[in-house]
Amino acid sequence: MIIILTALVALASVGDAQDSPLPELLLEARTARTLSLDPGDTVWVASLGSAERRFVVAGTYRRPADPSTVTLRDYRAILHIPDLQDLLGARDRVDRFSVSLRPGADRNAVMAEIDRLAFGAEAHASEEVADAASETFRVVSRFHRALAGITISGSAVFLLCLVVLKIEERRLEGAAMREIGISRRTLFLWTFTETLAMAAIGTAAGLAIGWAGSGVINAYFRHVYDTTLAFARVTPELALIVAAIGTLTGVVIGVFTGWQMVRSTPLRLREP
Repeated sequence: MIIILTALVALASVGDAQDSPLPELLLEARTARTLSLDPGDTVWVASLGSAERRFVVAGTYRRPADPSTVTLRDYRAILHIPDLQDLLGARDRVDRFSVSLRPGADRNAVMAEIDRLAFGAEAHASEEVADAASETFRVVSRFHRALAGITISGSAVFLLCLVVLKIEERRLEGAAMREIGISRRTLFLWTFTETLAMAAIGTAAGLAIGWAGSGVINAYFRHVYDTTLAFARVTPELALIVAAIGTLTGVVIGVFTGWQMVRSTPLRLREP
């Protein structure tokens, strides 16, 4: 069995392992890189108040992508439980452990049995632990959703202003088309189609910029924290919401401007 030791004191490498077998440990990849250690190196490890012991670095591992630990700069290693007990000078003592149950097992009965047998222990369901650890991230997620809503709403207003300004430039063309006998229906469809196309292009450009920006953010912070965690994402749901808002905005503005174009006289369209 293995356990993660988060309070680890590791000194620099002292060379290759000797012929006598030494206990092995795994180092987190970031820890190994920081201490310039490679598999096969020998390290001295000590806990607070205990003598140092030599270990052989058997390999490295990558820390799971966990938002709660991604910014931590602690050193981590994985040791076999007997070696860890000898290092700490304490046997049959753990801070926490997890139990996987077979399908159909009575979880409540197992939790009650653990509470009865292990004095001072408290058994919790995995959902309870996850909920307690994720409350901060729920608050952050709500804040991000609110910020995204404000950003999308502001973008819709900007798109509205852009389209209206563009249509204003078409007033003279609309007047000329009315004077040469172009039907109101054709003029309405021309205005509506152009407005909707502009809204679609603006929406697509915004999604492309957002997607590219999330890629840059992820690349930078993944390099800084050496993790596979996604710091920014343009999800399909978000893309659909943005596309729906952009399309709806284009339709509403297209109908309004098209109606204004066909109901106004050519003389009024020529007014500044």
